[in-house]
Amino acid sequence: MTSGDRLLTLEGLLAHLRDSRIASYKLLERLEQRTAFPRNPVGKILKRDLRTEIARSD
Repeated sequence: MTSGDRLLTLEGLLAHLRDSRIASYKLLERLEQRTAFPRNPVGKILKRDLRTEIARSD
């Protein structure tokens, strides 16, 4: 992803969140980069399938 002329990385995003005075309990537990989400024929994201994929990877 890009923001203007800068490249957005997962590490950079995490560093920004840590430095932005957000309470630690509000920070993300997990951050993952994906190229695609599981979708139904209408185009909605299948959250159930996404949760199953996440549970398998833990």
